[in-house]
Amino acid sequence: MKWLKRIAIVVGILAVIFIGVPLVVGSFMPREHVGKGEAVINAPIGEVWKTASDYEAMPSWWRERRAIKRIADEDGRPRFEEKSDRMSLDYVFQEVQEPKRLVVALKDSSGYFGGTWTYELAPVDNKTRVTITEQGWTNPAFFRFMMAVFGADATIKSCLAAMQKKHGG
Repeated sequence: MKWLKRIAIVVGILAVIFIGVPLVVGSFMPREHVGKGEAVINAPIGEVWKTASDYEAMPSWWRERRAIKRIADEDGRPRFEEKSDRMSLDYVFQEVQEPKRLVVALKDSSGYFGGTWTYELAPVDNKTRVTITEQGWTNPAFFRFMMAVFGADATIKSCLAAMQKKHGG
């Protein structure tokens, strides 16, 4: 029976380390965050604009995205829905200045996180500099802790890397 008590103690310690600490630390972190990333894409601005603004095609070049479909517009603005096993994401184009600026509002169906992604495109020779800025918020303390561990710009970096790969860079 001593071994059973030892197992219970080890499980309790692991629970505190892997669940308790992130919840406590995350609860002291701010709800709002800003993440930013930039990359030069090996394609002219018109092609990169099409890539960034065609949300329905996004899963074809960015593995982290699931099936995205266009749904009913919101006040005349394009709106898209992405469904995964755990949640549904809703994207609304808030501002479109083709081919230089796209502001997309995002929220999840559970209310865990949301905010905006601002894509800014600028020509550089025959390439395009893409800057993505996320101004967001995250409710669950555990998610805030994970964002601190992986960085507020982790998803942005992933998007930019996938965009570079799509355009041969």
